[in-house]
Amino acid sequence: MKIVSFLPSATEILYALNLGASVRGVSHECDYPPQVTRKPVVMHASFPSKDLSDRQIDRRVREALRQGQELYRIDQALLERIAPDLIVTQKLCDVCAVSTDTIQEAIRTISPKPKILSLHPHSLEGVFEDILTVGKLTGKTEWAKRYADSLRRRVARVREKTRGLPRLRVFSMEWCDPIMNAGHWIPEMVWIAGGEEGLSEVGKPSVRIAWEKVYRYDPQILLLMPCGFSTAQTVQRAKGLVRLPGWRTLTAVRMKRVYGLDGSSYYNRPGPRLVDGLEIMAKLIHPEVFKTSRFKKESVQCL
Repeated sequence: MKIVSFLPSATEILYALNLGASVRGVSHECDYPPQVTRKPVVMHASFPSKDLSDRQIDRRVREALRQGQELYRIDQALLERIAPDLIVTQKLCDVCAVSTDTIQEAIRTISPKPKILSLHPHSLEGVFEDILTVGKLTGKTEWAKRYADSLRRRVARVREKTRGLPRLRVFSMEWCDPIMNAGHWIPEMVWIAGGEEGLSEVGKPSVRIAWEKVYRYDPQILLLMPCGFSTAQTVQRAKGLVRLPGWRTLTAVRMKRVYGLDGSSYYNRPGPRLVDGLEIMAKLIHPEVFKTSRFKKESVQCL
């Protein structure tokens, strides 16, 4: 089977199911596992964002969406040469992948037509179900079931350890300028990890949120996980937060419990490494319970 993945989390799922050899094309954002960076890139961003500020990126994205422009472009010639049997994409977020309509147009000249699998999880269980769906379509049903069950067991262990613990006020920030909360699976992860996300709803998309509302909420723990950035990039982009009125008086700031995280690897993508992110989160919220928990040093930085 020849597979093209337009979604980093889907690429991670495919490799976890030992389907790396079947992956013939990926998006420009697919970077895990490391060997995937050697795969042909079939989808590119429509504009470079490396040197843009958070505010500039937000403005460019919103303007493109307002005008009905695509944020991504498909290498039509390369896609035709690959002639995939399966294309994996998503319909969860307009900002995260090329639209299904654009894919349908791109495969118009390919025969036979590839199957399009569009993932749209809103929760951890939704991610595990997506793993099963991918496994079923690719002949890896049993492998997928074992793998999904292993992830569920890890989640259950965290849930059991935090049962009955005091719940700390947590705010997870998915974008720094303008400020956005973290939605979908993140509030669920915070709850399982022993915290309470009071400014977002489980299963609901991320939205802009006024700083005044965050200030009044006064989080005890502040998790910075801007979409698409590593820990180092998060720390760099979070520098402007100190200029917000009342920043230094926040409980999380005073208690030195503001953490820059690797959102790209562990929180933004609806893939298997969300479970790693959950375990990191649990250690940050309740270090007294998760004393022996370990994670990569570069995945967290205290601000």
